[in-house]
Amino acid sequence: MAAASLGVIQAPLAPNFKATYDTNIHTNTTEVPQFKIKPNSDKSEKMQNLASYREIGHGHCGSVWTNDQEDGTLAIKREDGGPGRSIKKDAQMHQRIQTSLTSAKIPCLDIPAYHRLVDAQDDEFWCETLTRFPHDATHHYEACAALVSERIQPSAKPHRENLIDLYCAEGVRTKIKSSRSDEDCLIRCYLGRRTHNRRPSRFSTLRNRPLNLDQMEDIKLPVQEYAQTMADALATIYWDAKIDANDVELVLAPAGTHPNSQTWSSHTLGDHTMWILDFDCCNTMSMDQAGTDQAAAAFHRNDPYYPRPASRNDADIALWRVFRSRFLESSRAILGHESTLPQLMVDRLEQLGEERRQVVGALSKDET
Repeated sequence: MAAASLGVIQAPLAPNFKATYDTNIHTNTTEVPQFKIKPNSDKSEKMQNLASYREIGHGHCGSVWTNDQEDGTLAIKREDGGPGRSIKKDAQMHQRIQTSLTSAKIPCLDIPAYHRLVDAQDDEFWCETLTRFPHDATHHYEACAALVSERIQPSAKPHRENLIDLYCAEGVRTKIKSSRSDEDCLIRCYLGRRTHNRRPSRFSTLRNRPLNLDQMEDIKLPVQEYAQTMADALATIYWDAKIDANDVELVLAPAGTHPNSQTWSSHTLGDHTMWILDFDCCNTMSMDQAGTDQAAAAFHRNDPYYPRPASRNDADIALWRVFRSRFLESSRAILGHESTLPQLMVDRLEQLGEERRQVVGALSKDET
């Protein structure tokens, strides 16, 4: 895979395409790698030999599992989290966004390849699969809705240990380096937040480890290129998939198996790409003022992945301008130069950013 330089890239803009997708959640119309669960006529023998699943993550929607003894390319996301969260909706939004992003061919951006949606009544799947989950006095798993997709591979051991040495207190480094759960390392890319307390932490985990903007600057990661990739992704999701990107996650991890995957190269993180995931909170949006208001609210409500407007920090302002410029270019490549929607979106993002800055400023004055 070709590694992008650490300067500001001029990656190809998303073309003026119209992606098509099948609303049937079992059918994926995009040509992406598929991962098969192979049938076996001798089920009793197979169930005795299959590797157990291990939990690699847990969120509001549910728990995420994989196995390491086989090929480790699959992830199973169970609908066993908080009420009101839907794996079926996650699958629908995932396919729709995957279709648009795959057509856009954004450099250095990956999305886990969708495989299938399983319901709680799928006896053939769960008869085999449930035996592979932990069963003891504290764990008992039942059949439920589940989403099967490509697993995002964790950072390799040398790169995990780089992060531990940089950001964990000396007294806990050995423990974290030997922790099995901390091997499941995905880096949250927070371009919208800086670190207030820069002392190494005694309480730390590498699961969903955030890297703030100042930390990425310190280790010379290509933050402007990250911002451009985010801008391309959001423009494609908003205007082609017509989805508000509510509560999606953006993480840095090794590239996937997609033929168009490109990578950045870094001493600290190694060769890596940006992944977008978790779509169960996404909603469709209208192509008008109401839709841009909806998406702008989701932008600011999400974790601080994106560069933030209305900052008082000069570097933050410069990064927002990089993001803003690229977002407008990519948006116009999709919608055409006559559309007013991209500018409406940027104006609303900046308006909300200024309102948030004023609220934070007022709270700070009250505390003093």
